Amino acid sequence: MNKLYTTLTAGLLIAGMAQAALVSEIDGATAATDWSDEVFTGSVTTTVNNWGINDNFTDASFAGTTMNLGNGTAVANQPFVNSITTGADFTGATFNWNPYTLNGGTRFNIFRNATAGTGTVNAGMKFNNSIWNINIAGTSLNTLQIFLDGAGSITAGTAANALDMSGVDFNFTGTTSLSTTAGTAIIANLSESTAGFGNGAKYDTAFTANNFLAFGYADAAALDAALQTAGWQAVPEPSSYALLAGLLGMSYVMVRRRK
Repeated sequence: MNKLYTTLTAGLLIAGMAQAALVSEIDGATAATDWSDEVFTGSVTTTVNNWGINDNFTDASFAGTTMNLGNGTAVANQPFVNSITTGADFTGATFNWNPYTLNGGTRFNIFRNATAGTGTVNAGMKFNNSIWNINIAGTSLNTLQIFLDGAGSITAGTAANALDMSGVDFNFTGTTSLSTTAGTAIIANLSESTAGFGNGAKYDTAFTANNFLAFGYADAAALDAALQTAGWQAVPEPSSYALLAGLLGMSYVMVRRRK
């Protein structure tokens, strides 16, 4: 019996491993590939333009993966452009972006138009505790297009569909911090809705604590105000949930005693 159990367990483990795909299998071919529900592992280093273009990543997991995209020249532009990313999970992933120089600035296209024009195709993406290392090589950010035509103000979508940016850590190589103008532009792109649709973005205190300096703000409160202006939704801290649960519990006890 033990031998049978061991054999079955090993078989299930092998089957699970067989279902996982290496993140390096993604390419820049325009023909769409269906990666829905895929579990990606490992890391990738690529200089291919339009990496992941038109592909379907619905409910795919990139958790813990590392993506090294670009080398600062005119390659590896627009990763995930026009892709379908509904429910995709990038929790704990590391993005190492090396944008290319264009018109004296740095082109910065990430997840651009990742909605295929519907405003819901990137709903519910999770970026919790992911790290975004962006090499701007000391130049100004000329074109900021992160989720352009994609995320949208929270008022244009629903809280359930909003992108979760809780705990995300942005690092910009080549400068201590962005100018407030550039930082505000990135925030706007992450929550922009130029075509009148979008899913919005959520954040927590870890996001503001991690990024206020990098985004060019004096403190976390200033970044928080900018996020609120852009339509981002603050996520309650776990302690807030615990407090609410405690209050509900006390209310229940009081009602029971009155009866």
